[in-house]
Amino acid sequence: MYGNRISRATRRLSAAHPDPAVRAIVAGGSRIGFDHLEEAYGRPRTALMLDPDPAVRAVVARCWHDRPLDVQERFLADPAPEVRAAATEQAKPGVPPESVDRFLADPAVRGHLAGRVPLTREAFTTLVDSGDERLVRTVAGNPYLTAGMVARLLDSTDPSVRISLALSRHVDASTPTRTSASGGSPRIGPTRRRRSWRRCSGSTARRFTRGS
Repeated sequence: MYGNRISRATRRLSAAHPDPAVRAIVAGGSRIGFDHLEEAYGRPRTALMLDPDPAVRAVVARCWHDRPLDVQERFLADPAPEVRAAATEQAKPGVPPESVDRFLADPAVRGHLAGRVPLTREAFTTLVDSGDERLVRTVAGNPYLTAGMVARLLDSTDPSVRISLALSRHVDASTPTRTSASGGSPRIGPTRRRRSWRRCSGSTARRFTRGS
């Protein structure tokens, strides 16, 4: 159901199909492009963003890269966690700086924000002590970590955390860490941000925060 070989009529029928699985293929079809999505539903994105189906709203949030900030605010306040998560997958437009701590407390979005926004000590401690190993790995790769925050993570035995810390500007070859003890070589260097490849393409929106 992907690609230019699909006719308009087929896309429209699929978008209105009674089976949620079929609709999800269209709604989740970032691979067919946003223009095709609008064509399938016969409605512009400004209407799709208000669709009662959260799966549709989430796709709009994920694929409308150059959305206005008022649209982003609506997505961030959406009652459906999948919509809020989709709205924060990309660094832009992000979240308002004054609301970062509030969104870091939202399980739907904190995994996206924890690795790319400046963290307060309180927020850092909460994330690291959450018991979520995946979240801790994300935090470890945050380029805004202070020396004290990095020190808090130095005893981690998680290979992913150790690799991120080895790239921290706060760690050098003389830093006593489990990384060096296990054969790694901590060194000074900027944290390299991983490029996030998404299936949607589009222009870049203005952002709230100074993220990646």
